[in-house]
Amino acid sequence: MPAVMPLAALSEGQQVAINVAGVDILLRLDAGRLLAVANRCPHAGAALQAGQVTDGVLTCPRHGARIDLASGRCLTPQGLPSLQTFTTYVEAGKVHIEMGGGS
Repeated sequence: MPAVMPLAALSEGQQVAINVAGVDILLRLDAGRLLAVANRCPHAGAALQAGQVTDGVLTCPRHGARIDLASGRCLTPQGLPSLQTFTTYVEAGKVHIEMGGGS
């Protein structure tokens, strides 16, 4: 998988929306971990990059759905499907996202 961006371009607590192979992904550096999830809220399809994150939980900026970024699990409202997650890795200072990995 080609690199999506240099790791140095992403600061702690920053999240960016990127498109990889036609898939919209939210990439975040959170407590030193690279987290990547689908960039669409399962509640109403809103883009998530403007959402606020507290303790690894993102709150959707449109309707307030709360999503655990590490697992993609929707915490509230209950019953919503989880977001797809993607496995990330850093090689030679560049961020890579495995499109077949995650859940």
